[in-house]
Amino acid sequence: MKTFNKILLASSLIVGFSAVTHAKVEPFIGVGAAASTSQLNVLTPELAATEEVTIKAMRTFQLRGGAVINDAHRLSATLGRTAAKDNFEHSFGLLSYDYLIPVSSSGNAKVFIGGSVGQMHAELKDRAVPYADDISEKGYVYGLQTGLNYKMSKNFSTEVGYRYLKHESNNTLDLDATGQLYLSVDYTF
Repeated sequence: MKTFNKILLASSLIVGFSAVTHAKVEPFIGVGAAASTSQLNVLTPELAATEEVTIKAMRTFQLRGGAVINDAHRLSATLGRTAAKDNFEHSFGLLSYDYLIPVSSSGNAKVFIGGSVGQMHAELKDRAVPYADDISEKGYVYGLQTGLNYKMSKNFSTEVGYRYLKHESNNTLDLDATGQLYLSVDYTF
């Protein structure tokens, strides 16, 4: 019985590795820009109050890279940073998976849906509350994204999408969620 289990395990590993070696993998790098809206609650211990703040139309710049596997699965990493607006700065690092569905006969246009997990850092500076210090927060993010990817040529593609990120942290700056409408351009190797 032990010999059978070893043979079964070895066979499974060989089949698994051979499937990966036959996969079509297309690595890519890209840049993007987004318009973001964040909802945050600021706890002011000095006043024993919570101030709800919505910051709209922040500009977010993104660098990303990853790979498309067998034209249907995309794994990627994204680094993003908002330009300061209303004294609020936000940066994040995400790992994402997307499932790509062709919507054109040529296969150049694909809709996608997927999920992301990662870490974030947010900072609120020079607040209107007179004796409150700058507030900084680190935490985890998770969310969903969807959109349309269009392959313009063999090496270039563009994408428009919407990403919703939920934030998890327990600090005085409670960043609840961020919505991003983004546009990116990618180069495929």
